[in-house]
Amino acid sequence: MDYLIMPKIGVKFFITGEDHKDFDLDEVTAKLGIEPTRTQKQEVLRNGTVKATYWLFALPKVEALSIDDRMNEMRLILSGKKDIIKQLCESRGLCATFEVNITAASDELPEIYITSDFLAFAGELNADLGIAMYLDTD
Repeated sequence: MDYLIMPKIGVKFFITGEDHKDFDLDEVTAKLGIEPTRTQKQEVLRNGTVKATYWLFALPKVEALSIDDRMNEMRLILSGKKDIIKQLCESRGLCATFEVNITAASDELPEIYITSDFLAFAGELNADLGIAMYLDTD
């Protein structure tokens, strides 16, 4: 008997500094009024590699057949913060990025569909969009 193994889809929203620029994580949290899922301060490793400062808000992975619902869920959470995000990025030299993470069996990939509403929102933020796909080996 065949059964569907649902892909798991999560969406992340990052704020980073241009060219690994350091910035005030507490200011971003205070202005957005959103508690980040994770943050990292800039760190220079012993080998000279620079780990960049970032502020991250993530929606956890859930089973879904399309990435669109999860992306629009993130858009709705952030839509009232759009002007604040734009002001932070423009005045502090920061960048916004959305990342979709998909974990799926090789034959059970979700629909990769992105609405014009999400694209317009990301465009207004001058945000990049990445899609990372991982093979579910369980």
